[in-house]
Amino acid sequence: MAQLEHPLSRQEKVKTVSSLLKQAPPEEFCEAFSDLRLLVGDDSLMCQEAASLCALHNKLHFTPVRRKECEVLLTRHNELEENHFLDSQRQVSFKFDHLRKEASEFQAHPQEDEKGEAWRRALYEGLKAYVSSHYPGGICSVFIKDTAIRKILIACIAGRLHEFAKDNGL
Repeated sequence: MAQLEHPLSRQEKVKTVSSLLKQAPPEEFCEAFSDLRLLVGDDSLMCQEAASLCALHNKLHFTPVRRKECEVLLTRHNELEENHFLDSQRQVSFKFDHLRKEASEFQAHPQEDEKGEAWRRALYEGLKAYVSSHYPGGICSVFIKDTAIRKILIACIAGRLHEFAKDNGL
């Protein structure tokens, strides 16, 4: 294998790996990460970056969390703080371990804006009916975002079944 004239710096490797992992299809993050780990050849770098890259991937691809305590999509719109998320429908917050894909530390998180919550719930019910009829196994979430000017509703849908394709053409 030919050697690069100027090897990539640690920061350039992180930027390149991050860019490639952002493009990994849903549910193929682990496979892409393993392949890049071999190509980069720097385990300490990859292990240091794994948690943040996995968290970014989970939020970009609306990773579903389905537990008896909650059923919600992980997105940047319902992230309360680092690794803590809100399920608006069930009014709970929880901590999410992106590497293990485990939710824990569930806590009640009541909505303070009753009028906004009524609008959010109405949109959620309509969206849920649509998703149920068009995307078997799909999931939806609706969030209230408070901007400087007004409150807005954000609807997110994940219509895939989250099963790794056994034959992805490679």
